[in-house]
Amino acid sequence: MSLDTNSVTLNFTILDVHDPKLLGVMDLSFYPTSFTITNPTLEITPPGFNKKTIAFTPSSLNFFNSNDLGLSCTTDDCGLIALPDGLWQIRMSVSPVDQHNLTKSFLNTLNIQRTFGNALMKTDIVQCNDQMKKQQMEMLDDIWYYIQCAIGAANSCNYSVAMDLYREAAVMLNDFVECKPNYYSNPRYYLYGQ
Repeated sequence: MSLDTNSVTLNFTILDVHDPKLLGVMDLSFYPTSFTITNPTLEITPPGFNKKTIAFTPSSLNFFNSNDLGLSCTTDDCGLIALPDGLWQIRMSVSPVDQHNLTKSFLNTLNIQRTFGNALMKTDIVQCNDQMKKQQMEMLDDIWYYIQCAIGAANSCNYSVAMDLYREAAVMLNDFVECKPNYYSNPRYYLYGQ
C-alpha cells in the first residue's frame, strides 16, 4: 500500500494530560510539502455546551482550557474550571473544508476518575474487618470496570452504551462515597451482554 504524497490526510488524537482543566489535541495529519495549510480549525463541542470554533497549530500538540472553550469566561483573569465529563465531538478542518475535514468523538472521564481516586485513597485497606475491606474493594473494582467499559464502548463508537455505563459508574461511585446502605447487597447495575 502506498501513501499518496500529494493529498492531505487529516488525523488527530486526544491526549490524556492528567489535568481536568485542559484538553490536549495532537495533530497527527499528513500535509504534503506542496500544500499550503490555510485556516486550520477545530470545532469542539463539549457535552451540554455549544460548539466552539478555535484555530489550531498544525502538526503540534494544542492545549485548550475552559476559557478557550467558552465554558467559564473569556478573560485571562478568570479562574479555570474542570472540563465536563461526557461525550465530546471534535471536527478538524483545513481549507478547502469540504475536502479536508475529520470528525471524532471521545468520552472524557477525568472528573469521575479523580473522584474514584479520592474514594480509593480514603479506603482503609489495613482495617481490622476483613469482610468490610473485601466488600469495599469489590465495589471499587466494579466501579472501575464500568468506567473502563464506558471508555471502551466510546472508543468503539457505541456512544449510547458508553453513556449508560458512565452514568451507572457515577451512581455507583456516588453511593460508595456517600456510604449508602445495602449498596452491594442490592446492586442496581447490570452488565451488557448478559
